[in-house]
Amino acid sequence: MFFIHIVAFLKNAAYFYRHQDYYSLFVIIPLETTMNKTDLINTIAERTGSTKTEIRCLLDEILEEISDRLADGEKETLSGFGTFTVTEKLARTGINPRTKELIVIPPHRMVKFRTGNDLQDRVTGTD
Repeated sequence: MFFIHIVAFLKNAAYFYRHQDYYSLFVIIPLETTMNKTDLINTIAERTGSTKTEIRCLLDEILEEISDRLADGEKETLSGFGTFTVTEKLARTGINPRTKELIVIPPHRMVKFRTGNDLQDRVTGTD
């Protein structure tokens, strides 16, 4: 019996494993690197012909405005992209995985994001 496993990881690699009853070939496919804020600024600057400084200031203002509205408990909707909302999580009990002791998780606020239809269609390829 022979199995092929495809694993997403950070490096290209492949290795062969022989088990008593079967053989496995592990093919590791590299993950795309994530885009950070600087990469986003550089990409937008290239596409628009604007300077990186202008784009950085604009992006900082947009993120600051969204953050301020969320901190005030408001909902922020970017039409076609998605909606950011703040929800209140109630206090609850949990288990410390290391010590197995019961702990109290205090109430806290949490940001949620729900994709808009345009973004969802683009990501799933149903344009």
